[in-house]
Amino acid sequence: MFKNKWFWIVAAVVVVVGGIAWWRMHEAKVKGAWQFETVRIDRGKIVAKVTASGSLSALVTVQVGSQVSGRIAALYADFNSKVKKGELIAKIDPQLFQASVAQARANYVAA
Repeated sequence: MFKNKWFWIVAAVVVVVGGIAWWRMHEAKVKGAWQFETVRIDRGKIVAKVTASGSLSALVTVQVGSQVSGRIAALYADFNSKVKKGELIAKIDPQLFQASVAQARANYVAA
């Protein structure tokens, strides 16, 4: 008997809470559906403005490198600069290579 009584109490509470929830949702739909604002028509300019956020990616990505490494003596292009095929981008300091050539000549002469 006691278990049966609790079942009916819980069922009644669920029905009441469900009814209140349904009524509130139904009231909000009806209330929002009938609210109007009327204004006079006026001619004016239409302004189109778009604001967006995100990230950009390149259509073509190219890896640029050199056959030798060293210290850059002069830089002729900047990041995202347009360059043509064969155009000089940077000049590597030739002192280290000239010293290597001089050392090799000295070793050749000494041998």
